[in-house]
Amino acid sequence: MDQRDLVIAIPNSILKAQGTGAQIPVRFAVTRFGNPNASSSESQYVVVRSKDETPGGVEGLQGPSFNTTGQGVVGPIENPDGADVFVAPYLNIQKDQLVQFTFTAFDDNNTPIEEAHFQDARELDSPDVINGYTFKVPAQNLKRICKGYGEASFKVIPGSDSNQSPATSRITRVRINMSWPQTGCAWIA
Repeated sequence: MDQRDLVIAIPNSILKAQGTGAQIPVRFAVTRFGNPNASSSESQYVVVRSKDETPGGVEGLQGPSFNTTGQGVVGPIENPDGADVFVAPYLNIQKDQLVQFTFTAFDDNNTPIEEAHFQDARELDSPDVINGYTFKVPAQNLKRICKGYGEASFKVIPGSDSNQSPATSRITRVRINMSWPQTGCAWIA
């Protein structure tokens, strides 16, 4: 900041009254004490965003949900072709938002299993806005874990014509046990 810069705090009440948007005009006028002549600035356009309008709203995005047993475990019976991980509709969901999904795996000692890492992305369409979207962690990725844990989260990137800011969900952590009672994890290639 230059010594001649003038920093002006804008009260929240003015921002709320004006609203949010990508092209909010801002200008100011300055007067000196004892001089009635005002000097006005040119208008500048600024982006004004509100947490109320971000994906997930003020409370943020909940983590995605896995298809699990009644005990909350991802296993081979419930997930023979890969794990379905559901992103439910959230506050301020919009068509054309990009949802980036990330799955990270860990063994029983909480050491990351890089070979089981998985990422995917989906640009939301109208049915997704109403119904949510299900990502699928491939069966091969789950088999590489055998017994351990999985964590999933997603990031929402608003469309280019949106005034929203990106938002990241909470992380959902689940127990994973892809072994079979008779063979354990011997079936894993």
